[in-house]
Amino acid sequence: MNVEELLCEISISDLMKLINEGLTAASQSETFPKYKSDEEIVLSASTVKELEKTLASRYSGENVKIFVDNSTVRFQLENDEFQIDRLGITFPKYERVLNDTVHTSMKINSRELITLLDKINIIAALNKPAHVMVMTLNPKNNEATISARHSDYGAVYETFNAEIKHNYLQVGFNINYSLDGLKAAGNNSIVIEFSGESEQARIMRENDNSFLYLLMPVRLIAADILNKNEK
Repeated sequence: MNVEELLCEISISDLMKLINEGLTAASQSETFPKYKSDEEIVLSASTVKELEKTLASRYSGENVKIFVDNSTVRFQLENDEFQIDRLGITFPKYERVLNDTVHTSMKINSRELITLLDKINIIAALNKPAHVMVMTLNPKNNEATISARHSDYGAVYETFNAEIKHNYLQVGFNINYSLDGLKAAGNNSIVIEFSGESEQARIMRENDNSFLYLLMPVRLIAADILNKNEK
């Protein structure tokens, strides 16, 4: 029999903020006074997005009580309640898998980059299942290009300026995962550190150690890369 414990009572507006910033931040928040720092609550990302849609339709000041047991997380609202199954997995400590080598870095406002990626997504969304977009970074002129290409629907690209340091790099990412990380960073100046074309990238808020989003690259093929006639 699972024993249920009250994790916290929190307003919908505060819970939405935590969802937008990343639920892992909850372990460091005083909003969760009963949260056990050595316990991880792992939920499906798609389920959390459905939770966000449900909460968005409610009064933001309404309180939510969150109960947890070994298998579920239950959300009790004033006149409604629902529950989410916990995933029975444990993530490794990210410090053990973190590659802190910096091959290339870029500083830019997160909202600016989100706007550019949204434009590219009209083609990248068609590149199923990987939704590949290509990012090319040139530190010599602080110029970057993001692009997406589809064999039937053509290509699209955006060129922009950013503060780029170290080495030239061309790398591919899943555009959906990229957007998730940038949106979680909020409207802030961010630094993206790239470890190389086949290594992880790290999205961080500038001068803020409380946020880190790891992004794994996608292996590029010739069909993903713009040809000279498309530029």
